[in-house]
Amino acid sequence: MRGEITKNPGLKIISFILALLLWYNISQKGMTEISRDISVEYINIPAGIEILDKDVDRVSLSVYGSEQIIKTLKQGDIRVVINLEDSEPGKRTFKIGKDNIRLPSALTVTDINPDTITLVLDRIIKRTLPVRVRFSGAFDRKKYRVRTKPAFVDVEGPSTIVSKLNFLSTEPLKLPDIMPQEGIRVPISNNYKRLKLSVEEVTVIIRPKGENRAEKQKEER
Repeated sequence: MRGEITKNPGLKIISFILALLLWYNISQKGMTEISRDISVEYINIPAGIEILDKDVDRVSLSVYGSEQIIKTLKQGDIRVVINLEDSEPGKRTFKIGKDNIRLPSALTVTDINPDTITLVLDRIIKRTLPVRVRFSGAFDRKKYRVRTKPAFVDVEGPSTIVSKLNFLSTEPLKLPDIMPQEGIRVPISNNYKRLKLSVEEVTVIIRPKGENRAEKQKEER
């Protein structure tokens, strides 16, 4: 019996290899690999924290599995999710691994590119700032008195931006057409899309200086 087993070992090895190749070809039939660019999602962002910047928006994934399943994939079936729980302000780099990929269990991720993402996180703060009227030409402030309603506006946004602001400005007013004015609505200039203002525009009042006190009190009302 032992002689039969050890007889022609080379032929038996070749037969075994051929059987493995046949099994592999059969098992791989109907399998395929695709690449998809997937937008990165962020969950559990701490209260009062905002993503100020990121080095990439999308990740390229190579996915392997049944061709039939891959053909039926819909938008949202494959997701890249980064958990920001307990993250602090500053520059942070996160590893993107298979644990960050959400996809049908029958599919396998074979490649992730890039496999890291760097974010700049900032704390949201709120301040109350005065509003200044901006003019497009020379304005004689000795001759006219200018004020706005409201005089102060609440601004909310990333601390790296808001903390550097000393005041808010209106969009430029054209001279001399606007003088004097009992009240003209003017938008507040907002060069930062991330800032939230309590009001989007103010009323600008321009009056000659030297008015009597009664007129000023009437204007205040």
